[in-house]
Parts: sequence; structure tokens; C-alpha cells
Amino acid sequence: ETKNYYQVEGATGYISQKFTDMFMVKAEYFEEDFSSVKKHTNVSIFNHNHRKEDNPALNPASLGTITGLRYSLNFQNRASFMNSEINLEMEKTSDANSGTLPAYTRYIGSIVYNTRFAFNNILKMRIAGGYSEDILPEQKSFRLGGVNTLRGYEFGMVPEPAAGTDGFDYQGGGSKMFLANFDYFTGNRYDDMRFVFFGDVGNVW
Repeated sequence: ETKNYYQVEGATGYISQKFTDMFMVKAEYFEEDFSSVKKHTNVSIFNHNHRKEDNPALNPASLGTITGLRYSLNFQNRASFMNSEINLEMEKTSDANSGTLPAYTRYIGSIVYNTRFAFNNILKMRIAGGYSEDILPEQKSFRLGGVNTLRGYEFGMVPEPAAGTDGFDYQGGGSKMFLANFDYFTGNRYDDMRFVFFGDVGNVW
């Protein structure tokens, strides 16, 4: 999902160490410069008479550079009928080295579990969460909605945008997030017809 109407330029460098086939740690330095994306055209092949709206701009307070460190842990366990994965990440900037935007510390974690049953039925589950005690920049705040998070909601619509915005406004993201996904696939992927049962639950504060 790439409905983020801003541009990111920067650089990154990292070191990683794989201790076993299942466990890896990574430390990364990043520098990201954010700017709004200007509209460059008023022409399209379809619906060409419709005026093309300007891309929503980032809040002026969120324009600038974020510089910091990102630490992550990854654990994977794979077998012929089951696999699971745990990801933990901490992203940290400091007052002395945070670029032009305020410093923050952000934590993100996820657990993914997939297993295969008889007749090639597959169960997929994911639990994810995010937390910060700081007021996060708009680009780093948590939002949910869309086919990869909360299906049935438009991209980034949880929490609901403030009244009077067009739905793409970035203000209103939160500093805490919880998400759980459940998918159950029936039959073989090569069958002419398959059924998928799914459910999602999540919120942002």
C-alpha cells in the first residue's frame, strides 16, 4: 500500500549478525529527509475531464530530516507443515542527533504463524503492536486500514481523520497500535475455486 503522499530521500547503513539459521540481529543508522509530493499533471487517459486534485501536503511541522538508529531482532522457525516468525524493532532518535524533527523512541513487534492442515487447508495468523511514549512525527505515527492491515477500511483511516479533512490527512495518527489478522484458506491453490475466511481486529490510540 503506497498512498503516502510524501517523498523520502536519504541514506542508510547497517550491520547484521546471524547466530543460527533461526536468529538474526541488526543495527542500522538511517537519515531520511521528508518533503511533500507536488502534482505534476492534469491529464489522464480515463476520466480526463475530471480536475486532478493536488496531493495532500505534509504538515509544515513534519517537513525535514529524521536521523537515528534502528535495532531489530528476527526469529524464524520453518518446517514442512508450519512456520513462524517473530520480529522486534526499536527506532530511536536523540535530541543531539535527531535531524530537524523532534526526537522520539518507537517500538514495533509482530508474531506470524502459518500452518498447513489436511487437504492443503492453510491457517495464517498475525499479531502486531506498536508503542511510543513520545509524540511521533506524522510519517512515523501509527495508522491502520487497507488490505494489509484492517480490511474493510480505507488506507490509513484508523484512527478516523479529523473532521474537515479529505481522508488522506496525516494528522491524527497515534503512538500506540494493536493489530490481529486471521486467514483460513481451503483447498489447493491450483484448484479452480477456493474459499478464504478472514477476520481482523485492531485500533490506534
